[in-house]
Amino acid sequence: MEQRISYITLGVRNLKESENFYSNLLGWKKTEESTGNIIFYKLNGLILALYPVEALASDAETVPGAKCFSNFTISYNTRTKAEVDDVIFKLEKHGVKVVREAETVFWGGYRGYVSDPNGFMIEIVYNPKAEMDEAGNIL
Repeated sequence: MEQRISYITLGVRNLKESENFYSNLLGWKKTEESTGNIIFYKLNGLILALYPVEALASDAETVPGAKCFSNFTISYNTRTKAEVDDVIFKLEKHGVKVVREAETVFWGGYRGYVSDPNGFMIEIVYNPKAEMDEAGNIL
């Protein structure tokens, strides 16, 4: 795995309230990919996403407040679907807990989840809409 974080997704209790904070109070601009269900802000080299906490917990196949869910995820974006499988396979061989096997998701991507030793969720994901440069930075 290359040394990078692509997305940080915060599980928020109230998406509209959180969107107001980041968009209006901080003055950050949402990306075009933002929808009524998830909000994205392009930062310096990574994306901050706001997503309802229940939906984020469901996406990782756990429940809010469960020991393995921490209300946010770190995403490691890959360049291909095959790379998702390869990274998860290699991590699992080294004893890393696979929380959710890789699968195609409704928005067109492909992802799975692993957990670090402290229970923080790491999404290993291929997002065909996320362009990356040679270093893996989100463009």
